[in-house]
Amino acid sequence: MNATGSDKVVVMVGTSLEGRGGMSSVTASYRDAGLFERCRVVYLASHVEGGKLDKLRAMLGSLLQLWGLLLAGRVRLVHVHTASGVSFWRKSAFAWSTLLARRPLLMHIHGGEFDLYHAKAPRWSQAHTRALLSRATRVIVLSKVWIERLRPICPAARWVALANPVTVRPVPDREASADGLLRVLFLGRYIEAKGVFDLVRAFGQVQAELPAMRLLLGGEGDREALMRIARDAGVADKVELLGWIVGAAKDDWLDRCDIFALPSWFEGLPVSMLEAMAAGEAVLVSNVGSIPEVIRHGENGWLVPPREPESLARALRTLGTDAALRRRLAGQAREDVCRDYARETVCRQLEGLYQEVAR
Repeated sequence: MNATGSDKVVVMVGTSLEGRGGMSSVTASYRDAGLFERCRVVYLASHVEGGKLDKLRAMLGSLLQLWGLLLAGRVRLVHVHTASGVSFWRKSAFAWSTLLARRPLLMHIHGGEFDLYHAKAPRWSQAHTRALLSRATRVIVLSKVWIERLRPICPAARWVALANPVTVRPVPDREASADGLLRVLFLGRYIEAKGVFDLVRAFGQVQAELPAMRLLLGGEGDREALMRIARDAGVADKVELLGWIVGAAKDDWLDRCDIFALPSWFEGLPVSMLEAMAAGEAVLVSNVGSIPEVIRHGENGWLVPPREPESLARALRTLGTDAALRRRLAGQAREDVCRDYARETVCRQLEGLYQEVAR
């Protein structure tokens, strides 16, 4: 017997809510904003931190749960969060199950390399991607820029833009630190594509002019390579690795620092950047992905080209020596993010999309 309309649920599939990275931050923000309660969301974690066996067990367990809900007729729609590469293939099992059961499917693409992944994939893999995206009820991307970048992959797909949400909280007034230090904060994985190695090299170039500047790196990855670059640049004693920070600890570091830097080579719409803007911090970011749709250079942030430590060093000099500029950028950034990216605003848009596709 089919379930009644009141028994039906929205199934959301993604990385564990306790996981690390932007996708987990987005889905956890939906939960914290009350979306799960209002829309009767059942969250299935297709990926967890841990070994291969843990990951396989999590995926298969969640897939079996989805099949059970589909067979019971309890699914209103399925919302699948995916990135590129292995993530896309993992989520494909959930997506095809939904389509075979003739339920509405939302494919939500995160990350900043999906177009590059598709271009390098073999033809049979490209054909699979097009077949899946063309059959989805909607394909969600992070901005209008991403619609234009990804539409050539599958012109038949029904594309829609939905920004990443951010929690807007009260923040303290920013004053000069009592110790006179100027703190630059990075949040992300310690990998080359996040630009963190470029950031350390740029920091080394400006240290003589800005001796009070300190570089704080929150994340995880190749710590040894990072500190080797710092030692080569002569700034190892002024670089601190914070490890992966979340929750109140992350809020505390955002409130204590003066500049947020994320000079990534690729990005979708980085949640950490939006969080820094919401915290009233001056942001220094690369002009990739959806970032230029959010950041207006010199108005609410500072843009630099990716993979250019020299340009990054010039930006650090500019922001590091001009406190008035930092305050102006930070104030406008917070105003913009509160208006356009607050989680309540984004969740209302997503609820509207749920209602549209369910009909």
